[in-house]
Amino acid sequence: MHLIIILAVWLFLIERLDTALDYWSDLTTNYGAMTILTAYALCTLPVSIIINIVTRKWQMQLQTPVPPNVNDNDLDNAGMWIGMLERIIILTLIIAGQYESIGFLIAAKSLLRFSENNQQNGSSVSKKSEYILIGTLLSYGSAIIIGALCNLILKST
Repeated sequence: MHLIIILAVWLFLIERLDTALDYWSDLTTNYGAMTILTAYALCTLPVSIIINIVTRKWQMQLQTPVPPNVNDNDLDNAGMWIGMLERIIILTLIIAGQYESIGFLIAAKSLLRFSENNQQNGSSVSKKSEYILIGTLLSYGSAIIIGALCNLILKST
C-alpha cells in the first residue's frame, strides 16, 4: 500500500497522474487482465490461510517446546512466504503454458528437502517431512487448480 501511495504522489508531481489513471481504467475494464490479477491475488494470502486451516491438526502435533539452550533454526512464517512464491511461480508457468517447468520446480524443492533431512536426525524429522509434503502438495494443487481455471476462463472469452 505504501508503494502505491508513493507511486501516486510521484506521478502527481511529474504531472503524469492522469495518464496513470487512464492506464488503470483500461486495466480494470479488461476482463482477461482482471481474471489474471484475481488468480494471482487468490494464490497469495487466501490460499495460505486455507492451507493453514487444513494443516492445523498436524501443526499442533509438531509443536514442542524448545529448550532455552537450543537454537530454533526455523524462520517465522518462512513456510507461508515460500508457499506463496511457489504458487505465484506455478500460476505463471500454467498461464504461460509451461507445464513441464513445474516438474523442475518440484525436483528442485525435493533436492533441498532431501539434503535438509540428511543433516537432521530424530523421529520428528519424518513427521515434519510429512507435514511439509502435505503443505507442498496442497500448495501446488491449489496453484494448479487456480491456473487451470484462469486458463479456462481466458479461453472462454
